[in-house]
This record gives sequence, structure tokens and C-alpha cells, in this order.
Amino acid sequence: MPVPTSTTLCHLLPDLIESIAGCRIMYFFAEEGMITAKGKTTSRTRATY
Repeated sequence: MPVPTSTTLCHLLPDLIESIAGCRIMYFFAEEGMITAKGKTTSRTRATY
């Protein structure tokens, strides 16, 4: 396995960050959608945590 140079890391890191951010954003929107679907009672309960 070749030793990763700074150049390959510079190319790999954005991809990694993008995929992680994508998952986080998808998850966030799913959560938001569930809250909106369930109504305001859920958001009030979540706020107390």
C-alpha cells in the first residue's frame, strides 16, 4: 500500500467530509420531517432535553 502523500490527502479529505456531511444533512432533514409530521408536541419535548 503506497504511503499517502499530502496531495492524495488533499483529494481524499474533501470527499470524506462531503460524504459525512451528506449523511448528516440527510439525517437532519429526516429528523426535521418526523418532528413536523408528529406535530408541535414533539418539538416541545425535544427542547427540554
